Amino acid sequence: MPTLRSNSAKGKAKADPRQPLLGEDTDNNHYGSTSQPSQDAAQRTRSPATPSIPLHRAWRSHLLTGALAFLTLLLGGALAAILLADSYAAPALRRINGALAANSSASDAFWKEAVIVRGPDSIKMSGLGRRKDDAGKEHLELNLTVAVRMAVDTDFVMDLRQSDEDSWFTERWKSIGRWGVGSLGSITTLMDDIVIYPANMTKDTPILTLKARSPIPVPLRPGLTKADHRNTPYLQTVSIPFTVSPSQNTTLILDFLKKSWIHGFANVRVYAPELTVYGGGPDSRSVTWWKFGQWRKWLKVDKSNIFVPLRLQIPRFSLPNFPPMEPGSDLPNIADLLVLEAFKISSQSDSISPNDFPSSKPSLSSLASNSHSLKYLEHASITPSLLVTAFASLPHPFGSLVSKIDLGNQASSLPFIVSLPVPDTPSFQTSNIAEAIPVVAVSASPEFNETHIRIHLSGHVLPFSDAPDSLPDAISAFVSSYLSYKSSLISVSTPLYPPMQVIAKFPPPPHKLELLRDVRIEDMNIHAGLSFSENTELNTNMVDILASATVFARVVLPKGIDIEVSVKRLWVDCLVYDGPISNDEPVEFNHGRRNSLDDDSEPPLPEPMPLPNPIPARAFGRITPRTWLNATSASLPVEHDGLESSGDGRSVYVRANVVDVPLEVLPGRQNELRRFVTKVLFSTEPVKAGIQGVAAVGITVPGLTGTSRQPRVEGGELILTGLPFEGDVNVGGRSTGL
Repeated sequence: MPTLRSNSAKGKAKADPRQPLLGEDTDNNHYGSTSQPSQDAAQRTRSPATPSIPLHRAWRSHLLTGALAFLTLLLGGALAAILLADSYAAPALRRINGALAANSSASDAFWKEAVIVRGPDSIKMSGLGRRKDDAGKEHLELNLTVAVRMAVDTDFVMDLRQSDEDSWFTERWKSIGRWGVGSLGSITTLMDDIVIYPANMTKDTPILTLKARSPIPVPLRPGLTKADHRNTPYLQTVSIPFTVSPSQNTTLILDFLKKSWIHGFANVRVYAPELTVYGGGPDSRSVTWWKFGQWRKWLKVDKSNIFVPLRLQIPRFSLPNFPPMEPGSDLPNIADLLVLEAFKISSQSDSISPNDFPSSKPSLSSLASNSHSLKYLEHASITPSLLVTAFASLPHPFGSLVSKIDLGNQASSLPFIVSLPVPDTPSFQTSNIAEAIPVVAVSASPEFNETHIRIHLSGHVLPFSDAPDSLPDAISAFVSSYLSYKSSLISVSTPLYPPMQVIAKFPPPPHKLELLRDVRIEDMNIHAGLSFSENTELNTNMVDILASATVFARVVLPKGIDIEVSVKRLWVDCLVYDGPISNDEPVEFNHGRRNSLDDDSEPPLPEPMPLPNPIPARAFGRITPRTWLNATSASLPVEHDGLESSGDGRSVYVRANVVDVPLEVLPGRQNELRRFVTKVLFSTEPVKAGIQGVAAVGITVPGLTGTSRQPRVEGGELILTGLPFEGDVNVGGRSTGL
């Protein structure tokens, strides 16, 4: 069989249909190896002058380009946001600045529309005391926390309220603004001391100073309409802690209140030296940069020297719980509104702990010597002689608001000082306490209801040891006025706020009092004699009739005065009648005031009473001792006196001897005297004579330390004058001699 030869050895071989059309290297002649020809073709088409760029450099170029584009977009967006925010803030700032520069009525109208406030829902006092300022002056401070419901109508402030005349672009612009305010949610204010002063004065004459104790959050409410102001669901409760400090110039405050009352409104200006407002709540400033919502704190506005005029309406003539007032009437006097409901004065001899009394115990001498400062007793304990308990009430116009007031423990024991005017001096004014003498230290506990403030007072009469010499005279005049059914002026002050002096009226008793009762004269003896006297007024007529007798009387203290007293001296000034006193012709006696007191003498005699004009019928004589009558007394409490149902207080039985007291014949009544003497001489039965007049008694209260003027008296002595009395005496027969 013939042998086959290789194709290479003999001419062209026959074409194989599976062989590639283009020749390839035998090493690369395998399936899938077609990339090399493509790369060679690319090399042939590439220009030999074009350099090759590494891959990492290309990526860097792409990143840089993207970053620049993003930064440009970010800056553009920020600039657009700033311009957009300014388009909202600028109108708001213009309106606010316009309100600050406007008059009080326009400014008040703007703020009432811009800031909706309802309440207060609660008022809590957390502190009450005094602090020193940088100048060393002390000021009263009240720490209050007031809860109110409030919101800012941002549509009104920023002029974003919808209108039918708005274009499509304006509507979109306002919608974006409301969305931005809603995202912000609230703002927070930081401020220095706020000064409130009368609009016609300067900020250097404040009537009130306020200081916020923490940042104040203010909620923002977009999308409100005027109708929404009448609804409250959108309001947010905000608690505002602040400190109130009234001015030390009480004259300025009173003048401002009086003028405001007359005009029916109060014009004030509010001054804030510094004010900072930033976005978000009070904790927004502590949010770190990486936390969501930190953008709010970047919205910040600082302003200085802010003046806000306000006009406050005063409902003068329709105050709830107050008596009706006519237009043009003056500011109601607290003396006419304060009512003393009940009081009690009782003796106490045991030592009292300082905890039972106000923490500040004023010294009489320090109070009387300085009209603008109050010093305090530094005794570890004090032994008061008389304890005082009282209930008073005062109307208020706040209605149900008082149920939201929480005074806390700070107001459970407020110290007050009650002072009496010095006799024979002009009526003291609120700014002149030098004419009044502190007498009683009390602590007050107020209780509120919807109509009145009821005040419980408890304290003690201040000791007489360091009192001025005029103190017994002041107390004597006060008690005498009370017993004579007359009101008396008193001054009420507090160590917490010394400049404030409230003048009030201590009311008379509910009915006229009969302090001297059962007055009778026994063992009366009338005889001729010669009298000697330096008082020429009592000897205008020849006085040669002398009377001697024993006087008995019962001194009945008013209800509520339960103190142990003793009567050391007695003095009477009375008319003598022929026969018993007739009730058909009542006589009013105007007793004279007390004479001045010498430093080294006993209490002076009261001035004799003026004779009634006309002289009562059947009155023929007058008995006026020239000296005090020494007296003895015995005191019995109510339960031992059988007077439980009479409404009287403790009784003191008094006895005094009258020896050779002149019987002055009244002008033009010699015939009446002769008729009376004739009846006495020729009657076998005692002849009844009536006596009517006024008396004075000197009483001492155990425990009251005597003043330096009275070292002989153990206990402070009070002289009560102008005490009316009347009685009968049997003359002749077995009862007397002539």
